[in-house]
Amino acid sequence: MVHVKKGDLVRMEYTGRIASTGQVFDTTDESLARQAGIFEQAASYGPKLAVFGANTIVKGIEEAIAVSQIGKGEEFLISADKAFGSKR
Repeated sequence: MVHVKKGDLVRMEYTGRIASTGQVFDTTDESLARQAGIFEQAASYGPKLAVFGANTIVKGIEEAIAVSQIGKGEEFLISADKAFGSKR
C-alpha cells in the first residue's frame, strides 16, 4: 500500500458534514453545494491541491490522509479539536 509523505502534493475532493446532523458545511462538489444551500458564486469547485505536512490541511484530515491509500475514497470522523474547534 502506498501512502503520502511530507512534502507530497495531494489532490483531494471532499465534503464536510456536521456529524450530529449530516448537514454539509463545505464541499468541493458544486452540485452538492447547490443542493445543500451553501453554493458561493466566487468559490472554485473541484479537486483542491495542498502540500502534505506543511500545515495547510486541517490536522484531522491530514492524519486521516496519512493512513489512507492513494486513490481510494475514504470516509472518516474528525473530532472538533483536530478540526475547527468546538462550536460555542
